[in-house]
Amino acid sequence: MIRGKTMKKLAIDISAAQPQTNTKVNGGGEYGVFLFDLLCKENVAIEVLLSKTKGENETVSAICEKYSVTKRFFANNRELESIINGGGFDTVFFPICHPKYADLQLKKEQRVVAGVHDLSTIEQASVYRKVYGKKFFANDGKDLIRRILKYLNVGRDKQAAIEQHKKIFHLTENQISYTVSHSTKAEIVYYIKGIDPDKIKVFYTPETLISNTFPDDEMERLEKYGVEKKGYFLLCSANRWNKNNAIAIRALDTFFDKHSGSNMKVVVLGAIPYTLSYFESLVRHKERFIFKGYIDRIDMDILYKHAHAFVYPSVLEGFGLPPIETMKYGTLPLCSTAASITEVCSDAAVYFDPYSEESIYKAILKSFDKEYKRLMKGHIRRRYEEIQKKRAKDVDGVVELILDSKNA
Repeated sequence: MIRGKTMKKLAIDISAAQPQTNTKVNGGGEYGVFLFDLLCKENVAIEVLLSKTKGENETVSAICEKYSVTKRFFANNRELESIINGGGFDTVFFPICHPKYADLQLKKEQRVVAGVHDLSTIEQASVYRKVYGKKFFANDGKDLIRRILKYLNVGRDKQAAIEQHKKIFHLTENQISYTVSHSTKAEIVYYIKGIDPDKIKVFYTPETLISNTFPDDEMERLEKYGVEKKGYFLLCSANRWNKNNAIAIRALDTFFDKHSGSNMKVVVLGAIPYTLSYFESLVRHKERFIFKGYIDRIDMDILYKHAHAFVYPSVLEGFGLPPIETMKYGTLPLCSTAASITEVCSDAAVYFDPYSEESIYKAILKSFDKEYKRLMKGHIRRRYEEIQKKRAKDVDGVVELILDSKNA
């Protein structure tokens, strides 16, 4: 359906989808790319806002070329606000309105649609203590100093983050905000005093743009990771400390202590150099663990499809996309009870306490219970279908919100 008949010009900030030093793209970034592609099909002129300090997202570039989208680059908030204030845009859309935008000085009448994916910057300092204690997971000396200071100033940093988040809900007097789960909405209402809950809409995260067609060399692609169908556990996002992979790796290593006859292996994705050395130091059964960095999306889906189980011990989430992606193939997710994960996965996952190695170990054992897995297959199939229906409805709702001619 072609919408936006009265809207002439739309700006989309897609910088969250650009790769940076340690993260190529996260779930929120992929979400923005999906909406960008969808909006390009509408009857409206679009300019895309990109960071000068990040790398190129090839999918974004391909969409820009396909639809002749103008790219506008900014190095900092001053340049970004200059582009927006001088651009004559009917609406500015932030798929991820990051708290770093708190000091943007935009025209008060500018219509803004802002997606707040999560409130992780509020909780991350205190959660970091729970995950690593006094160990500091850093990629270089500068990052180490930053993390030590964050550890020592938890209370101050948390309050500063709350103040930043207050501001991103009021960038202009003509702003509509939404989030991606009811769990995150509850956090917003809890931390942002005085905000009207009825004005925070919830739209679930849509699928990625990746094709569902697998290549003819599917099994060959799987074999290059040194694993067989249903012969491995899968973990992802090992470059991000808040995904909490270390404790799951320790629990799996303990499993091999007690089940030496098992042929299972563990594939850990996103293990870039500074995280790789840390994770390798945790394990005794090094031959069981296969650490990989970034892989292409087709390989990712193949690994989701053929895993014995997907382990997701994340402690900070706005939505929690990976467990849903693994459900698509009927693979059992073993998941943390933190944040939005229980809302999103419902009864289609095996849950554990993300701070308890024992709890994770028990979830691992449960994944070998054949009768239980048969029961869970029905739950997984049903929940994935429910999520897909809600996604279809919600993505249409987001597009309608952005292109609402009455408010453009």
